[in-house]
Amino acid sequence: MRLFRLPREAERDEHLVLSGEEARHMRTVLRMKRGDHFRGFDEAGNVYLLQVTEVTARDVMARVVLKEGRRPEPRVKVTLAVGIPKGDRFDFILQKATELSVWEIVPFISSRVQVRIPGEKVHSRLERWRRIILEAVKQCGNTNVPEIPGLYTFQELISRLPQGGLKVILYEKTLSFTLKEVLAGGGDAERITLLVGPEGGFSEEEVEQAREAGFVPAGLGRNILRVETAAIAALAMVQYHFENL
Repeated sequence: MRLFRLPREAERDEHLVLSGEEARHMRTVLRMKRGDHFRGFDEAGNVYLLQVTEVTARDVMARVVLKEGRRPEPRVKVTLAVGIPKGDRFDFILQKATELSVWEIVPFISSRVQVRIPGEKVHSRLERWRRIILEAVKQCGNTNVPEIPGLYTFQELISRLPQGGLKVILYEKTLSFTLKEVLAGGGDAERITLLVGPEGGFSEEEVEQAREAGFVPAGLGRNILRVETAAIAALAMVQYHFENL
């Protein structure tokens, strides 16, 4: 069942008013009427069962029937850092990574990134990416909404990523040491950071910088993968290995 984003009042009020895109979808797509039930989540990740009490031309009124509680946080929190690819590929990564319960997604600009985002447009781009994540949350039910803290240069990224835990940089020239082997020796890591390059991958200088910051270079096999394929394949391997879905 699709989830709906609830207003801030959800945690303290029994009766709620849904408006905007949420109400439009309920009215015109699902054609909900008085008495229908649906599930929603608040900004803290709490999930509720609600019943429609009234539908107007603009809003949907509902009452909370049951507070189901918050979905437990994943045992292993995964940060996925990706060099922004061209076109809409990053949108795809956001959607699928959210479905795979990623904890944090960090876009970055490295030497081989071909996308340029002017400073004055960074805020609007981040807001758009957050909307894509929210839509994926509604579809998949993962109410631990992944964070996307900002857009960084490669150097900024290396300095701000979580300290400790298992840190892996995917590097296509690393054929003798695979992600599978890294995970097998990763023990009981509570934080994992995956660093995925853009089209063209990482430069040797960037790989060395990452290595000095504690990252382990690893490959995904002999095939050269697209950015979005590498990002989602690596994330799926991590989540499966740690039974984190």
